[in-house]
Amino acid sequence: MCCVRLPSFLAVSPVSGRKLQKPHVARFLGIRYHQSMNYRFSALITKEDGLYVARCPELNVTSQGKDVESARANLTEAIQLYLETWGLPEEHPSDTDSFWTTVEVTQ
Repeated sequence: MCCVRLPSFLAVSPVSGRKLQKPHVARFLGIRYHQSMNYRFSALITKEDGLYVARCPELNVTSQGKDVESARANLTEAIQLYLETWGLPEEHPSDTDSFWTTVEVTQ
């Protein structure tokens, strides 16, 4: 049995035309329904050799793009693929109070 997200057109009964709850549709199709959850991850985007490199330190996922927006979108897709493959880490990102800061070093 696999876990998938159902498109919205599957939420209407082909017989009665009534709107169905997605878990009922999934059960009818013989698949397990996965309700979406929102998670927030940190993203660090830097410019390297003409490309923008986007990194998610919580998951150790990296992607890139020609501009900031595409780097961020590519990182979002990479994170989604990571979560579909490996799942969430044992410690959920929302459970930790993390933040970015700077430090000053004198040499």
